[in-house]
Amino acid sequence: SAVLDQLFIEQLGSRPLLAGIFKKHGLLLREKFDSDRDHERALTQLAATIAILPPVNEDGTQRGESRRHWKLQFAFNDEVKWLAALAELKDSANKNVRIAIKSRFENLQASAKQKRAFDIEDLNAQISILTAAYDAETTNRIAHLTEQAAIARKLGISKQTSIPQPSIYQSLNTQRAESPDNRPSKIETDTPLYLSGYDALEKEIELIKLRQDKRPFIDGLLTLEQKKLGLVKDQTPERAEHLFADTPVIKTGYFQAAAFNINATEFEYKSKRALMLALAVLVGGTIGVVYVLIASAMRSRRGRDGIEPR
Repeated sequence: SAVLDQLFIEQLGSRPLLAGIFKKHGLLLREKFDSDRDHERALTQLAATIAILPPVNEDGTQRGESRRHWKLQFAFNDEVKWLAALAELKDSANKNVRIAIKSRFENLQASAKQKRAFDIEDLNAQISILTAAYDAETTNRIAHLTEQAAIARKLGISKQTSIPQPSIYQSLNTQRAESPDNRPSKIETDTPLYLSGYDALEKEIELIKLRQDKRPFIDGLLTLEQKKLGLVKDQTPERAEHLFADTPVIKTGYFQAAAFNINATEFEYKSKRALMLALAVLVGGTIGVVYVLIASAMRSRRGRDGIEPR
């Protein structure tokens, strides 16, 4: 309701709209102006004289002026033309509000759908990153397992054992740990992996390579896929379109953004008595001056002809 009121009031104050309506109904005739440009400027200036007064002291509990509704105030000298212009202003304002609402809804719908598409695109990117990271980690894991399985075979460790056995590999690990440039490795553990035995290590390598669906093994992938599915299945914009189609904005028929009672127009007439009196005084004075001038001229002429005035 508030949005409709705001849009409707904006239309009532639109000078281009008012000027066009005034021109159509002949509130200012073209022949009274030297050019089309002067005519258009005068129409715009006339439109600017309309005052749109908001409600004030609606319940009348305060002193001073009280006004329950919005009010248009305009001074013009032709009731018929003004009422015709007012009727068209009402229809044009409602039409323009209807167009504005439809356009605003379409823009919101386009933004909502675009945001949904962007969100899905972002989730796809995150899923791709997780999948690529999994593939890289899996490749490293297989390489590490293959190395540890080879060491276990060399040492003859087929089954898991907890007994540490000296080897060149352990010696190299110890030297690396004691070197000044000590950089911890992610794939090294406190207990060498080859102690698990080559049977287990080779089986793990085999199972990793046989995986048909790697998604269950990617951490965080399920959460992202659930979010993506929620967006793909989200039909909020489409449902909004169906609901909007059932509103008076879209349905054929009469749409009215705000109540507008043309018949409630009140006319105030300014008295012409003072103007008539002023014109009478002016005309009377002019006639008196003309009479005095004529009489003076006649006396002067008689004097020149030797006729004595009586």
